Amino acid sequence: MLLLNELQAAHERALFLPLPRDSRLRPLAGAKLPPALKDLSVELGLSEKIISRLFKRDTGLNYQQWRQQWRVFKAIEQLASEQRVTWLARGHWGIHSGIGVN
Repeated sequence: MLLLNELQAAHERALFLPLPRDSRLRPLAGAKLPPALKDLSVELGLSEKIISRLFKRDTGLNYQQWRQQWRVFKAIEQLASEQRVTWLARGHWGIHSGIGVN
């Protein structure tokens, strides 16, 4: 009963994940699961520090925060399409077996 009361009183908020504007980070726009920062650094030929600064400037989040939010949004998207929680938790959600990995 308490949960229902809280849900009814909750304000609806749009979900939005800002994308980085810097052209060097464009490959992430279509990424299945954004890679770990060290892997992205190698892939783009940029230092981890530069990538972190670009993300902070463009999104307000550091890369790790942004990547975690991306994963949360994808999980919500899958849950909204009526996927089972256990299916998502096992990493079978079609983008990468990435839930629970670094």
